[in-house]
Amino acid sequence: MSTSEALKDTGNDFFSPAQVAAVLHWDAQYIRHIARTEPSKLPFPVLVHKKRVQVPAGAFLSWWESIVQKKAAPVQEHRSGQR
Repeated sequence: MSTSEALKDTGNDFFSPAQVAAVLHWDAQYIRHIARTEPSKLPFPVLVHKKRVQVPAGAFLSWWESIVQKKAAPVQEHRSGQR
């Protein structure tokens, strides 16, 4: 089971930066820092409550699935000059 599948199975409404970092192979402290200072630079929404940072589960999983689908999409060859 992948880490993203484990997140889905939790049934939580929010994920911690540590849970998201495990899926993305990022540093959790980096996610916390950017969420507090420049949240628009993250590719998914975050909620900051005083010292606590949360990632909405539905929005994160939707974003993650769109990334996975893009990577899994077959590459179409461009055939210029053929009749």
